[in-house]
Amino acid sequence: VGGTMEEEEGGSKLASALAYPKLLIDNRLYRAAFFASIFQDLGAWANLIASLKVIESLGDDKTGFNAALVFFCRQIPTVVLFPISGFCADRYDRKVIMLLSNLVSALVAAAFVVLTKYPSLGLLCLLILSKNAMGSFYDPCDRAVIPQIVHKDKIHVAMTLNGVAWSSMLAIGAALGGVMTSQLGLVRCFLLDAVGFVLSIGCLLFLPSLRPTDRYAGQTLGEDADEDPSAATAEMKRVDSKILKAEGEGKTLLGRTLSDTLTLFTDPSLRLSLLYCTMKATGGLIWGPADVLNLKFSETPGLQIAGDQPLTLGIAYASVGVGCFVGPMASNAFFGKKEV
Repeated sequence: VGGTMEEEEGGSKLASALAYPKLLIDNRLYRAAFFASIFQDLGAWANLIASLKVIESLGDDKTGFNAALVFFCRQIPTVVLFPISGFCADRYDRKVIMLLSNLVSALVAAAFVVLTKYPSLGLLCLLILSKNAMGSFYDPCDRAVIPQIVHKDKIHVAMTLNGVAWSSMLAIGAALGGVMTSQLGLVRCFLLDAVGFVLSIGCLLFLPSLRPTDRYAGQTLGEDADEDPSAATAEMKRVDSKILKAEGEGKTLLGRTLSDTLTLFTDPSLRLSLLYCTMKATGGLIWGPADVLNLKFSETPGLQIAGDQPLTLGIAYASVGVGCFVGPMASNAFFGKKEV
């Protein structure tokens, strides 16, 4: 009996491990969305390393402050634009939004090359703000399409894969950015970012229309069919009618956003969501200073690898990526698709 139980447990673990490549192989729509994010993130981390090198090249004694300003410019568009980007992701074709976001981002990423001839903190911040403003529209759509193209029983696998992909690109992109900045120069590093967006656009073109009411899970190669498609359609129409009714009650976009935010703090059923948001905010108090310290440490001769600042910085961020790679896999092994 003991041997049988061990065999069953081993078979279960093997099946769990194989679920990740199987989802990528069987589901062509998820595969397209997955690689679109891969290409986008690869250049983004290389861009960060090159941008921090631009800060160092300014040659003043405010490197720490300038780095903090850069990280502020990377995050503030998401904070300011999330009511608009979230609304757009809920109302319009998500594929179109992601395509437009990547197209503008590719142009902005190419414009970073100007900094190699005319280094300027103001121009750097402007470009970072513009690029991340576009990213604030891409990210909600990227997350929202997962339930549309992946069967509900495999969503936890898709989300884990996305986390692994992000951390892998942090590790690979940051290391690649460090090597390219050190050996090939800033121009190629910035152009890698632009090319990444172009490749991401190419992947997105394989997706069908992704309006909020569209569902493709269960219709792709290797996916199990949904239990009752007509019931799912009826439920989507019911939810849509509630949204339209709420919009017709005179609430502005800002009003709905403030109302939803207040609900997070007052609704007892959302306590776990509030706890999760608090954890993320508290974590930001650690991750933010750590990003600035990474740059300062990479400038310290005694901490540099082979006396190479960009390479040292790239490896520092790559190490973060390795840790983030292990985390989701370990977490999913313990918790899997358990619900709370």
